Amino acid sequence: MIPHPMNAALNAQVESWQRQPDERSTIALCELLATSGETQLVEQVGKRASIKFASNPTVLVAIARMYVGASRLGEAQGLLVAAGKMAPRDPEAFRWLGEVLLRRGDAERAAKVLDQAMALGRNDSDTASWSQMANSYLELQKRSGTQAVVAALSRVLMQRSLPPPRSAAPPPRPAPSSLASLDDDYSDTEMTIVRNDPIAIANSRRSSVPPRLTESSPRQMAGLFAPAGKSASRAPSMPPPPPRVELASADVDMVSADDETGRIGAPPMDAPPEHDNGFPSFAMPGESGADLVADSPTPERPQSRTLPPREVLGALQLTGVFEPSEGREAGTWDTPPKTRTRFSTMLLVLTAIVVGIGIGVLLYVRDVRAKHALEAKSLNSEVATLLRAGKVADLSITETKLSQAFDLDPNSAQTALLWVTNRVLRLLEAEGESQGIDSAIARARQTGVPEVELAFARIGSFIAQGDTAGAAALLPQWDGPAKKNAYYQLLAGVALERAGDLRAAERYQLAVNLDPELLPAQVLLARAVILEGDRLKGLEIVRHIRSKWQNRAETSALAALAWARDSARGPAPLEAEQTKAHKDELPVALRAVPGAIDALQSIEKNSVLDARSAIVRALATATTPGVATWLGSLALQMGDEALARRAALQAVSFSAVYPPARVLAARVALAGGRLDEALNAVNELNASLPDVAIVRASVAYERVDPDGVALALETLPADARTRPEMAALFRAVDVLKGNIALEPAALRALAAPEVAWGDVIAIDAALDTGNLTVANELIDRFRDTKDRPPRALRVARHLRYTDRAADAEAPSSQAAAMPTARTVVERILVLLATNKGDEARSFIAKNAQVLGPMASWVLCYIDADGPRLAESRAKAALLDPPSPMTPLLWRVVAALAMGDLGDKKRGLPYVRNLVKSFPKNPDVLIAAQAFRK
Repeated sequence: MIPHPMNAALNAQVESWQRQPDERSTIALCELLATSGETQLVEQVGKRASIKFASNPTVLVAIARMYVGASRLGEAQGLLVAAGKMAPRDPEAFRWLGEVLLRRGDAERAAKVLDQAMALGRNDSDTASWSQMANSYLELQKRSGTQAVVAALSRVLMQRSLPPPRSAAPPPRPAPSSLASLDDDYSDTEMTIVRNDPIAIANSRRSSVPPRLTESSPRQMAGLFAPAGKSASRAPSMPPPPPRVELASADVDMVSADDETGRIGAPPMDAPPEHDNGFPSFAMPGESGADLVADSPTPERPQSRTLPPREVLGALQLTGVFEPSEGREAGTWDTPPKTRTRFSTMLLVLTAIVVGIGIGVLLYVRDVRAKHALEAKSLNSEVATLLRAGKVADLSITETKLSQAFDLDPNSAQTALLWVTNRVLRLLEAEGESQGIDSAIARARQTGVPEVELAFARIGSFIAQGDTAGAAALLPQWDGPAKKNAYYQLLAGVALERAGDLRAAERYQLAVNLDPELLPAQVLLARAVILEGDRLKGLEIVRHIRSKWQNRAETSALAALAWARDSARGPAPLEAEQTKAHKDELPVALRAVPGAIDALQSIEKNSVLDARSAIVRALATATTPGVATWLGSLALQMGDEALARRAALQAVSFSAVYPPARVLAARVALAGGRLDEALNAVNELNASLPDVAIVRASVAYERVDPDGVALALETLPADARTRPEMAALFRAVDVLKGNIALEPAALRALAAPEVAWGDVIAIDAALDTGNLTVANELIDRFRDTKDRPPRALRVARHLRYTDRAADAEAPSSQAAAMPTARTVVERILVLLATNKGDEARSFIAKNAQVLGPMASWVLCYIDADGPRLAESRAKAALLDPPSPMTPLLWRVVAALAMGDLGDKKRGLPYVRNLVKSFPKNPDVLIAAQAFRK
């Protein structure tokens, strides 16, 4: 039961959908859920609706739009691809698929898909906008990849949802982020004065811009240059400027102010220029240097010279920093006294100790890391062996070991690549859908794994999303660089097989040649070979696998699959029971085998319900068009046209160009009496394929065309002619012409489920020879499928032969939905038997073209009983009776017409010959009795 959300409208819609989950309510619910934020409800509704409406492209698009609203782009893309395949002329699926691809960063493919949507008629502004965005990101994707496109698109979408406010003032100048930017922001006319003033020091430390003074602030300058211990308010007027002092670059390399000693210093810089009044330019604390640079143009720098100590002290005295004592001699530079070296020695000792400890710690850490790396490498070797062995139960073990390896060596490229391999094999072996491939690829790239070694994982990512076309599109790009990578060839085979390309077996063989120990490649190769019809070669591969990997569930399943695909199979082998007992150990590729075995055994027991249930279970696990087609053929054998049609649709959804899937669709159409549809499905396929020949020959048989049957069968190779499923069709020409009389045992053998069109041909042969008991026995096998036109025709004929013409009217009307010569003639005979001549005459007027030249004989037979008798005799006298080489149906019609018209001259010998060949044929006996009246 789906949990109900709190929103009243959504709650009501969910309840309505649960009561009646039809197309309209499903679409309405998906529209509400797209913006509801109910992730759990989105997941459950999407899963149920995508299964129920798997063949409805309109509902699939609605579900995909719901997934887009819930940011589940992978599921949305898979559904849109499926909808586009089912409705290639509907622009809606292409419109939303383009948006999903662009949201995922694939601007190139998004642009193509959106162009297709617009070409199909989706020319609204929204589609045009997405197409324009996709084209604008093409260069960005080429330069920086899909992630850059995702980031850029995210910014655009955020801006569209919440536009930024407009600002009238220009943006502020950003603060410099480095020393180099500081040098660029401030001119060399600035100079920093550091004093023993705690407030100034604190301000200078808090400010990123050095404080300075300008000549426009004389009081502030006076306060800064006041003698120590005197306030700035009582300072005398500004003294005259000192003599111009210029310092050489070697003499101004002073250190910054020291808070404890009060020494004066300045950062290394060029000597500041002077203003017109002779004072240097300084900045007050709190003022920005950028505010004053424009007012202080930098003049040409004068030549520097070395200053004697007296001039330096004089300059300091004028600025109030130095006060000479009375009567003291002129100052000179004193030689500094030598300091004691105890501190230096202790510092050296401590430095040596710290360095030694650091080296020891470094060596210890290096040794620990080396041990961890060695242990991680050992774990990686174990994981690689387990992954190549391909055992489903070992996948969880490999994940645990890989987690330990990551803990030991987080930056190991080998571990990251093995993690990617684990994710991909989980897709193929265990889950059928893996969500962690993309994240594993990203981690592998961060550790430095080359892109060529990740090509197989990129293919696996597309397969996991249900985008088989996208996976196949990568092959031309990587076939050269990655051709010697076994995992790449394995995933290339998977992509081709799901796309219905019969060259998939070649890729599996390449993977086996590159790595004979890679069991998943061996299993997929054997399955592909067996499904495509080469059972003997498949069994040879199975024996090879069994010799290397004993007691594996995969070998038993492959042997059982080979038995199930054998048209001349005998009793079920021991491997069939072993496969059913160990079905939980099978990989995804073989999970349909147990269900198929159950279906075959149920068909042999005539347990239709059990067989249908088994096929439904098997179809739920089918991942390739080959498996779905095979299961559909089993459904067709047991006469379940609806289930066979479902399997055909599933196979075509995997690949619309897979030949066996198209053949299955043709056989389903043939079983439903849609002959033209059946022929159109196989027109472009190789006529020498047995399945194609079956369809063409069956259509020709229903149209009473013996030459068409012979032409369809003559293209078959010699080995195909002896296949059991072809037994009835190779006797179809003789049955049409009435040249064969089969015993009841032979008739029952022809009607076996595995014989193509065998039940129909066997019933016709029984009715032609008057063996009504066997015909009734074979008709009883139809059960609930008697209303299909080909089978309804035989039911109506049997009822008419057993004097139940009134009961035959309904099935004859059902058979007329397949307009062939057989159905038209039978419908007319039933109408005449129930005294509905006018309706028979109207019916032949609508279907005269189907009868061709024999329409005149049929019309004469209709008019033989009534006011048009004389006219009918005159017309019949001009007609030539059908020759003995024509189909039996036309000879019987002519005999009936001549018998009712009383044409004894031509009719008596004609009917005697028919009675001699078919003494128990009810229609022939009716014609003979007409001459006795």
